[in-house]
Amino acid sequence: MPLINYFASPNGLYYTNEGSFNAIKDDGSVTRYSNISGAFVSSDSPNMRVYGYWF
Repeated sequence: MPLINYFASPNGLYYTNEGSFNAIKDDGSVTRYSNISGAFVSSDSPNMRVYGYWF
């Protein structure tokens, strides 16, 4: 239910482009991808985000 409430927020969501996606492995190395990632941010609570990885 909290996720449904997040997407049904009366003040809505906005989208932010977070740039390319980086993955940090267990050994500390970083793998960089050219795909774009973004986030849907709650207007009510900007610290709440749902990230997406677009391919």
